[in-house]
Amino acid sequence: MPIKRQLKPLKNPKTTILKLTFYMHKNVYKHLVILLLMNTWITMAIFGIFSLIDQQAVDVSVLGVISLSLMLTIVEHSVKTIIPLKTYAALSKTFGLGTVLIIFITASLSTLFLPYIKLPMIEPLVLYAFMLVLIRFYLRGALLRTMRRYKRRR
Repeated sequence: MPIKRQLKPLKNPKTTILKLTFYMHKNVYKHLVILLLMNTWITMAIFGIFSLIDQQAVDVSVLGVISLSLMLTIVEHSVKTIIPLKTYAALSKTFGLGTVLIIFITASLSTLFLPYIKLPMIEPLVLYAFMLVLIRFYLRGALLRTMRRYKRRR
């Protein structure tokens, strides 16, 4: 359902709570598992690229990568669930900069609270947030194109 159609006033007040946010749908658990897997794989790839060019964004272990991606998934989903649809529509018009800001703040705070992650400097963390959003955007597009081709064949 397009966001513009959801932004129109709802006639039934009982469905207002269920339709309040974009992220409350029947497959939310599948969505969270896929988002967690994508965040984990992309985080591993980005940190691998950083280690190839000798640019350490964060000093992490395997447990650190998993906990960072778990924290990113939980916080990003919570923030996008809490905000109303009109705010989500405005956030989606920022071309991913709002998501970059959410990821950057979450990654910065997780370095403070999680002992597995040590942050030597802040600049590579900004690059990490941009790369995560960019790669996730292209993977989502590739996945959607693949699904459309599969549905046409059936």
